[in-house]
Amino acid sequence: MLLCIDIGNTNIVFGIYNEDNLLNSFKIETNHHKTVDEYGLKFIEMIKYMGHEVTEIDGIIIASVVPQLDGVFTKTIRKYIKVEPLF
Repeated sequence: MLLCIDIGNTNIVFGIYNEDNLLNSFKIETNHHKTVDEYGLKFIEMIKYMGHEVTEIDGIIIASVVPQLDGVFTKTIRKYIKVEPLF
C-alpha cells in the first residue's frame, strides 16, 4: 500500500492507497513543535484505526509546503514505518 502525505500550513492530510484506489484518508493539524515520536505514534494510531497495519505500507510520497517539517517527517517515517519517503 502507498501512504500519501500532504503537509500544509494548517493541516496534514494522509491518504492510504492500494493501487489506484483510495482506501482511507485522515487529517491532523500541522504543528511545528511536535517531535518525531509524537508524529510516529499518531501515524501508527491512525493507520491501525483505519484497519491497516504499518507493515502493509510499502511506499510513501510526501508533498510539503512546510520545509521545517520535512526532516521531522523523514525521521518519523524511517523510525516508525521503516520506508524511505519520496518528496
